[in-house]
Amino acid sequence: MRKINCIQVLTLAFLIGCSTTDNQVKDDSNDIETIRKLIAIEYTTAVNSHDTTAYVKLFCDDVIWAPPNAPVAKSKSEIKKNLQLRFDMFEFNLSIIPSEIKILSNYAYALADADLNLKPRNGEPEINAKITAIWILKKTNEEWKFYRQLYNSKG
Repeated sequence: MRKINCIQVLTLAFLIGCSTTDNQVKDDSNDIETIRKLIAIEYTTAVNSHDTTAYVKLFCDDVIWAPPNAPVAKSKSEIKKNLQLRFDMFEFNLSIIPSEIKILSNYAYALADADLNLKPRNGEPEINAKITAIWILKKTNEEWKFYRQLYNSKG
C-alpha cells in the first residue's frame, strides 16, 4: 500500500484550489454550505458530546486521520479507538470556524481554525489550544465525507 505524506496532501489541496478556470462556471454554494455545516455543526457536535459513533460516520471508509502526537489512523475503527482514549481522559469543548472551502468535482478541501478546551477528568488544570485543521473531503452517493484529516495546534 502506498503511503501518503503531509506534503502530498497539501499539494493535492493546492492543486484542487488552483485547478478551476474562468471557463468553468459552477455554483458550488450548496456543496460549500453542506461542508461548512458538516464541519461547524456535525463534527463539533460529535466531539463535544463525546460520540465516537457519530464522529466516525462523518468519515470515508478509506480515511487517513492524522492528529498531532498520535499514530495515524487508516480506518474508522482505529479512529474510534484513538478518539475514545482521548474522550476518556478529557471533557472536550470545541468550536470551529471554517475559513476556506474549495470544491473540484467530487473532492473538496477545507481549512478551519478552532478553539479547543480540554478539561482533564483527573482534575488537572484545563488545557486551551488554538488549532488549524485541513480536511480533504470526498463526495460519494451525493454525500460529503471526510477523506483525509490533518490538524495541529498553533505555536
